[in-house]
Amino acid sequence: MPAAIAELIQTLIIGLTVLCGVNFVFWGGVGLLRLITEKLGGGKANATSRPIFQGMMIGFFWGAISTFAFWLLLELVGLFLIHQSVNVTSTQFLGGAGIFFFVMWIILGGWGAWMVGSRLANRPDVVSYAFAAQAFAHLSGGLIVVLPAALASGFTPDQINAGITILFVLAILCAFIGKRLRLGFSHPHSAEQPHDKTLPITAADVAVVIPAHNEEHVLPVCLKRLGQIMPMSNVYLGNDGSTDQTASIAEAAGCQIVQMRLNKGKAFTIQRVLDEQRICDRYSAVMILDADSEVDPHYLERALPLLNRPGTAAVAGHVLTKWRKHLLPRWPMFFIAYRMRLYLILQAVLRYGQTWRPTNVHYIIPGFASIYRTEALKQLDVAAEGLIIEDFNMTFELHRKRLGKIAYSPNVRCISQDPTSFKDYFRQLKRWNLGFWQTVRRNGIWPSMFWASLSVFVAELMIFSVFMLMLPFLLLYLSLNEITIAIDLSLTGGAPLTLNDIFVGIILFDYGLTIIAAIIERKPLLLFYGIGFVAIRFIDAFLLLYSLVLSFIVSSDGRWCSPART
Repeated sequence: MPAAIAELIQTLIIGLTVLCGVNFVFWGGVGLLRLITEKLGGGKANATSRPIFQGMMIGFFWGAISTFAFWLLLELVGLFLIHQSVNVTSTQFLGGAGIFFFVMWIILGGWGAWMVGSRLANRPDVVSYAFAAQAFAHLSGGLIVVLPAALASGFTPDQINAGITILFVLAILCAFIGKRLRLGFSHPHSAEQPHDKTLPITAADVAVVIPAHNEEHVLPVCLKRLGQIMPMSNVYLGNDGSTDQTASIAEAAGCQIVQMRLNKGKAFTIQRVLDEQRICDRYSAVMILDADSEVDPHYLERALPLLNRPGTAAVAGHVLTKWRKHLLPRWPMFFIAYRMRLYLILQAVLRYGQTWRPTNVHYIIPGFASIYRTEALKQLDVAAEGLIIEDFNMTFELHRKRLGKIAYSPNVRCISQDPTSFKDYFRQLKRWNLGFWQTVRRNGIWPSMFWASLSVFVAELMIFSVFMLMLPFLLLYLSLNEITIAIDLSLTGGAPLTLNDIFVGIILFDYGLTIIAAIIERKPLLLFYGIGFVAIRFIDAFLLLYSLVLSFIVSSDGRWCSPART
């Protein structure tokens, strides 16, 4: 039994090591670079920040890809030698691999810089940033892969420093030659770029659709904030069978109202308003807004330039949780604090990376406050049957039908009310996960970069969820039976990795994210709340797998209850 458990744990950890983090690191890296270059460019994407971003992306990913390729080659050679029972010592193996790595690294590093120099011969601003990013990527890769191999094989620090110096000198030399000769690729800006001849969308061209069911407590603030950025005559409220004062509040504010006698759900209500008011024929864009959303005063000012870019079909809003000031910890704020950290990671980093225009693989345009071009919106099945929520399906259809790009900026903001009780949190997350799996089953898989990214993301979630659910029981079993399992993932006899190490590592990594969030958000109370965030991740893991099972047996009608409003 212990041997079987050890093998199972080893399989899970290998899968977790290989998959969990690939999606996060890749798209998180892109997102962080976009954030950094916007700061360097004056706080927004413009003609100054774009060359910086282009150069850093080219240099960084070329360095990262070449480093990863040779790390993988190093592992494959090691596996081959082990399989062939070749009698080589760790020193001989690492020494030979390290020398080979250095030689090939210099060649490919120089070639990569040559490509950068020749492709962007007329863009010295881009080339300079590409050099800096490539140097950083190669240096970090060397510290992780090359440096340990070189040290273990007997190289002196002076020899290692000389090798790194030679690498950068050759890389810069090759790039300089490439720039002078203009070899490799034609300049990407040599051909005349097409211009969008359509008139830009303004606030007057935007309709707002608000589906609402018994939202009298939050609707007044929503409409007040909305009235600061656009005429209320452009706001259409779908009264989804409300029995409170929702309709009266909207009418007093000057909204156009579409009455529905029975509660049909958010998606059906949106479609009813679009059809009955002929929104897609009368407006150029539609903002879909939840009744508890509080839009930022600069929302349209920052969203419309993104929507006006050629090829853009929608702009995904950036959600902020409604934080209430308090001096001492409070149980309702525990869930708000967790969402604050989650939103910071998933949006400002991951979403910003996944909405990079050359790839554009983001999997959800959130329905709390996002804008669609009407040309794209009218081709989407907003009220698809059998789904509990609509925004996942609308995003999947936009990708599947190739209707355009998804744009995003963390400056396109809107405040939303998140659950403040365990019951509401559980129900909301269950609904979101169920809606995701229902959407995956409805749309299926099609060959695309979107699904290539999404498949890795789903694999990460599944493996991590299984691992999280099993970990407490495995720890209990091992402690009761006084069993210690050491798992060695190194090909060269490195230090063993124990199950306790992994458990502690998960807790420390999770709390490290909380520390970063507390610093960025300037909320020290997050440090207290963060102690319990691992427990919520356990609930998240359970709901992800539980809702997957439900998606095969449950067909939804789109109706659901909102969390308690305050």
